[in-house]
Amino acid sequence: MNKLIISLFALSLPLCSLGQSFRAFKFDISIGYAIPLVSSSEINSGITLSLHPHYRFTDNFALGLRAEGAALGYQNVIQLYNGTFQYSSSKDYNVAILYSLGLSAEYSFGKGGFRPFIGLGGGYFRNSSLNLNNNTYTYALKQNNIGFFPELGFEWGHFRLMGDYNRVGNNNDYFSGKIGFFFGGRKKSRR
Repeated sequence: MNKLIISLFALSLPLCSLGQSFRAFKFDISIGYAIPLVSSSEINSGITLSLHPHYRFTDNFALGLRAEGAALGYQNVIQLYNGTFQYSSSKDYNVAILYSLGLSAEYSFGKGGFRPFIGLGGGYFRNSSLNLNNNTYTYALKQNNIGFFPELGFEWGHFRLMGDYNRVGNNNDYFSGKIGFFFGGRKKSRR
C-alpha cells in the first residue's frame, strides 16, 4: 500500500507543472556571510554554503530540501597574563561548525524576471567545534537540535540574493546573508 501511494505521488508531480510559466525543478547554490546572534568571546562571524533543490508545484509555491554548512570562529592572538593583555605568537583558532538538513517552503511573488520570495523551513541541525592550537587539533560534537529558518530574498534571472535567520537553540542561532545562482527553474519558452 505504501509503495502504491509513493508511486502515485511520484507520477502526479509532472502533472502539477502543467500550465505553469516556470520549469518545475530548480537547484540553488549559495555562499554567504554568517553572523552569530549571541555575542561571545569564542565565536565571531564566518562563512556559509547552501545547496537547495526545489520542486515548484505552482509558479509561486515550491517545496525544497536545504543542506547547509556554516563555520563561525576566531583566532586568539591576545592572551591575558597577570592582568595585562599580551600578544601571543601561538596559532590558536576556535571554529564552531554547524550543519543542517531541512525541508523548506517558498512563496515567490510576480511572474517576471525579478521575483521576491519569502520562505520557511525546519529540520536537523548539528553543532560541533574544532580547535587548532600549534599544529594540533581537537574535534568535538557538542549537540544535535531541531531548528527552523525563515528566509527572505529575491531572484533575478538565475541570480539569487537572500537572508535567513537560523534558529538552532543553545546559543547557536545565526543570521546569514547569501548570494548565489540556480540551475533549472527558468521561465518556459513560448511556442
